[in-house]
Amino acid sequence: VQALPWETLFHPTHGFIGKNPAFTLTRQLSARSEAARHLDKGPLRVLLFTSLPDDVNPETRRLNIEEEQTQVQEALLQWITKGLVHLEMPDDGRFSTLKELLKSFQPHVLFLSGHGRFHHAPHANEAYGEFLFESEAGDSEAIKEDEIANALIGMGVQAVILSACESGKAASDSLSNGLMQRISAAGIPHVIGMRESIYDIAGIQFARALCDALAG
Repeated sequence: VQALPWETLFHPTHGFIGKNPAFTLTRQLSARSEAARHLDKGPLRVLLFTSLPDDVNPETRRLNIEEEQTQVQEALLQWITKGLVHLEMPDDGRFSTLKELLKSFQPHVLFLSGHGRFHHAPHANEAYGEFLFESEAGDSEAIKEDEIANALIGMGVQAVILSACESGKAASDSLSNGLMQRISAAGIPHVIGMRESIYDIAGIQFARALCDALAG
């Protein structure tokens, strides 16, 4: 059902629904048990997890992690000082560190910021998303969507924001693959990903705007 081409729906009066500005098309997965998980009263725990491997191109793929951390901290500062929000921003971008923080810090909101990519090889019947974490040596370590989604199951995370290129991308013939789709299918109620490659400054502005709205 998710893969059906709903954009081609034609209405006798309004024409093609996908081209009419009066309509918006969305796809929504069925409710999962994780969405019904009992929420504690707070404070709101936010984990801004960034990964910047040493082997990425310093000119074209170097992310301004410090600016993103500053913007998120400024947006949440008054709530942090009141004890209503706890913010963690580790400098360690290893996947093992993320899994440890999911258990010890138990964030409600997870920002996963770094480099993502989507692989699609129709001839090999292969399509999957991955995120580049830091390896033990500091270089990039690509972790596939299934392993990331499995790490989130049962951890109580209510929202995952994937500030990474192609993290919301999926193959057109099957919308069940891709990093964002896999995490959503694992039962996380709210998941945001980026379908295409994005500029670093756009990701930072989005994170700031989202945190401003979340604080409000």
